[in-house]
Amino acid sequence: MSDSDYGKVCLNVAVDHRIRRLYNPVHINTSIPSSHVSRIKTRGATLLSTEDEIDVTAQLAGPATKGGIVVMLQQPRANHQFQKGIDAVIEGCNTLKAVDDIFSTVSCNTLDIRTNVAVLDLLPFVSDEVDIMPDDKLRDSFCASVGAICDKEPDVVVCAGRIHTKKFAPSKAEAIELECIGVGKVFGARYTPPIEARFQKPDGGPLKVPRVNASHPSHALHYNPHVSSFRQLLLLNGVEACTRVRADDWDDEEWMVDLRSRSQATSNKLSTPPSASHARHSNAKKKRYFPDYQDLYSDKLLDIQQHIVQIFLYSPLNTESPSKLYQDIMSRDLTPAGGGVSLSEHCNDASLLLREMTRLQQKDWSESRARDVELSLQDAAGDTADFVKQLRKVVKTAGASQFASIIRRFVDSIANCIAVKVRNGDVFPGIELMPGCVAFLDLATEIESLLLKLYEEMTRQNMAVADELSSHLENMTLSKEKIGPVVGVTEVTMP
Repeated sequence: MSDSDYGKVCLNVAVDHRIRRLYNPVHINTSIPSSHVSRIKTRGATLLSTEDEIDVTAQLAGPATKGGIVVMLQQPRANHQFQKGIDAVIEGCNTLKAVDDIFSTVSCNTLDIRTNVAVLDLLPFVSDEVDIMPDDKLRDSFCASVGAICDKEPDVVVCAGRIHTKKFAPSKAEAIELECIGVGKVFGARYTPPIEARFQKPDGGPLKVPRVNASHPSHALHYNPHVSSFRQLLLLNGVEACTRVRADDWDDEEWMVDLRSRSQATSNKLSTPPSASHARHSNAKKKRYFPDYQDLYSDKLLDIQQHIVQIFLYSPLNTESPSKLYQDIMSRDLTPAGGGVSLSEHCNDASLLLREMTRLQQKDWSESRARDVELSLQDAAGDTADFVKQLRKVVKTAGASQFASIIRRFVDSIANCIAVKVRNGDVFPGIELMPGCVAFLDLATEIESLLLKLYEEMTRQNMAVADELSSHLENMTLSKEKIGPVVGVTEVTMP
């Protein structure tokens, strides 16, 4: 993309510049009719679903043509407002809105789930608890989703759902080919299923469909709303799907492998179920409250402070070399607490933590919980004030580099979020959570935009050097007269 400002923020995080450089338009040939939408409608009628639900589900499953992208989720929510139409359903569902935002962003606004990206459920029209569902209903629901795939013959299917139950596993049959396999994993790797899912079409013929593994969006947005790497991984999965639908080759770069492995390790550490349906039957998830997020936020402030100090102390940021400046800013926080995370990722995490604290602050808490929230707010404000104080010392002698200017602007912004409050004669620090959330998001965005700019400058310089070298080689005449006689060559016999 020539416009480096496009798609800077998606899913409330500053998008990694390495993902942004992979944005490309996608044009899907939609000329061959498919009967998969009719199949979905028939399934809805069989289950006596409302006309509104059938209509919206059919629109999400469209277009009624072969090929393209299919995103396979799990089950519909029980409280969708289908009577208000597809736009209201998408806007009222974080999962659908996230899928729409992802594909719109990574495709440069050429794809969306209203018109040319099909969204299906493993269990269409069924919001019941799986454990109490009759065998025949479960089997027929899985059969409908597999049949829709066989009808549509998509160019790629994004596997973003999984029905976690052993009791009815035989009822899945071929539907198991459409399930995700875990956060950060990829199809076609060692010990994972192959990239192509295999089905038998109704006419008996074979069907092979390339697939991309992705976690259910709720894993990132609902169960772990404070972990930005999960959101970056969702965006990377969208980029991979678009690349495969364009029939371009896809090979994970080193940084992609790192993102996947860190996301997998983080997910395992948090012990959070990777999907909504499993969460219903799992006791592994620990519910977090306001003080929990405040503790994580205060820890994140230390990570950010140490990382910025590390960059300023050990990196000559006044260098004019784009490559050197790029590497300096991209250096990872290798402290035990930092865990090998980049500065912009730390900032994205801090922004998400403040966003979640903002949401929880607005809830109607009991008196004891409200007191806990108030004390946590004071702790967050005090820690932020100390954070600003330390950063002011660092940037005071940081010079005039682009990076230093970005940090100075951020320090001013986050300082404006801190205020002194007085209640019943007591003076205590306060913090405006949402402005703080925006300040950290802006910092992450500015860092990623600077990195993208430096990357593009590096690319241009490398191309210029390559062109100059190629030109020199073309103009060279290796004639005997210009080279002169070859002398002094001695045959050497190795012992």
